[in-house]
Amino acid sequence: MSEEAPRAGRGRASAVPGGFYEPPPTVEFPEDGGAPVVRFTGEDGRECVFRFEELPLPGLHRDFAHALGVRIGPGGGRRTQRAASGQWQTIKRFLLLLDQLAEPPRRVEELRVRHLERYLMSRRQTCGEKSARRNLQDLLRIVRVLPGQERLDGAVVDFAGQPGHGVDAQQAGRPGYSDREFQAVMAVARSDVAAVRDRIMAGEKLLGRFLDNDESLSVAEREQGARRLAAMAATGRAERAQPGGIEGTARRAPAVGGARGGGHADQAPSGQGQLPHDGALERR
Repeated sequence: MSEEAPRAGRGRASAVPGGFYEPPPTVEFPEDGGAPVVRFTGEDGRECVFRFEELPLPGLHRDFAHALGVRIGPGGGRRTQRAASGQWQTIKRFLLLLDQLAEPPRRVEELRVRHLERYLMSRRQTCGEKSARRNLQDLLRIVRVLPGQERLDGAVVDFAGQPGHGVDAQQAGRPGYSDREFQAVMAVARSDVAAVRDRIMAGEKLLGRFLDNDESLSVAEREQGARRLAAMAATGRAERAQPGGIEGTARRAPAVGGARGGGHADQAPSGQGQLPHDGALERR
């Protein structure tokens, strides 16, 4: 009889393979001294490779490749191919800009604040102020993770850490939704709209019975209905009566124009679970 593998259970550790897991390196530095290569794998499994051999100023390649690896690596916060490519484009634009100078910096020690400010001015020529500062923000985040910060000019370190140069340019923007979050928000919104519609229809039905002088309504029902309808007309809230009680629990609903709300633009939607103006929820 073959020996069975130990089974996991309470108080017993699960079986794990032997050896250590060594993740593939994000940044590769060729042994022959060639240009570094940075590899990225997103959460969706898509991969991309960034090769510094296509960029000028080889003296800056190693440091900026390390910074790019930090930004798009496992702890860098960039999870998609698009986000990683955005970081690469920032470095690419910056090095191409520096290469156009009469005396470009050859090492990170030669970087100066004027180089960062020149990058901001160049971005202003092709995009708006807010987008230009976002681009500067991306560059400053890369500068802050360059290896050997003590090698950088002190003014550059101070500039990269100061607020107002672009670091907080995105704070005023509204956060977007992921696909999962967007679907969850829309499902809840449609459910709420359907519930509000049902309560408004119930109120209109009650009002119709009252106006038709329905003899089947008791005195208590008439008093309760009158209070609910008066509250709806005054506040624009549709009230739902609690079982065994007269007072209702209010939830926000579109204002009901007129006594019965018929024929007005704010009338409840006609389709089950339909939410008008889906585009009101921004999706990014």
